[in-house]
Amino acid sequence: MAASARDVPDPCIRHDAALGLVVIELRDRAGAVIRTLPSAAQIAAYRRWVDTGDGPDPFAPDPGAVAAEAPAG
Repeated sequence: MAASARDVPDPCIRHDAALGLVVIELRDRAGAVIRTLPSAAQIAAYRRWVDTGDGPDPFAPDPGAVAAEAPAG
């Protein structure tokens, strides 16, 4: 028996084991995924990097964020 839209929680959280990411899926009333966090384009970029190593490492910390968190000194 197929799950009805009422059986699917919104938002739904799933683990993409291949990428090591948690993905939040927002669904419409019919249960279809209408948006994900990270976005579909971001997930594709993670997947492309894992598959090819091409481009900057999406898993590396943002250097600007790390510098902002460092104590002044």
